[in-house]
Amino acid sequence: MKSDGAYKRIKNNPHEKDGAVISDVRIKLTGAQTKRHYPKAIRKIKYYDKEYHHTNEFITNNMEMGDGISRTYTGGGGR
Repeated sequence: MKSDGAYKRIKNNPHEKDGAVISDVRIKLTGAQTKRHYPKAIRKIKYYDKEYHHTNEFITNNMEMGDGISRTYTGGGGR
């Protein structure tokens, strides 16, 4: 998502407070074009990669997976 992407937070999803996931929120896109092209809720996850000392964010439509989702999208080893 672009850094100026417009969205509205719908819900904070639960996550382990001492894990790699910093935030896990369900959002809806609010931009005129984007909400028309993708009207469903999506998930925005921010996590900290301890190995590379970097914070990353990603967007997914996977609403079912729990805290392990950051490992799934980064290849399993935290990156």
